[in-house]
Amino acid sequence: MSACEPIIFNGITQEKWGCIKQTVQQKTGIVIDTESGTTTRSAFTVTWNCNLETQVLTFQVTDKPFMIPCETIYSRFREVVAVCESGDPVI
Repeated sequence: MSACEPIIFNGITQEKWGCIKQTVQQKTGIVIDTESGTTTRSAFTVTWNCNLETQVLTFQVTDKPFMIPCETIYSRFREVVAVCESGDPVI
């Protein structure tokens, strides 16, 4: 098991945060129901902190199977954020 460096997103409004939480749950089954926290699902542990005052979201995979690259996980998370930033409906 291994950890990844955190990734940071700016400009996260309440509306975008709601979209991100909903999309992450739909795509992964991970429930994010607070502004900050940690959860584990299927050998992955993730932490997040969304400060709506500063509009900064920090997301980090703190534990994962060694053979799955951090970039693979983070590219999917970046896609979620991009969809929510574009205003397109959640797919």
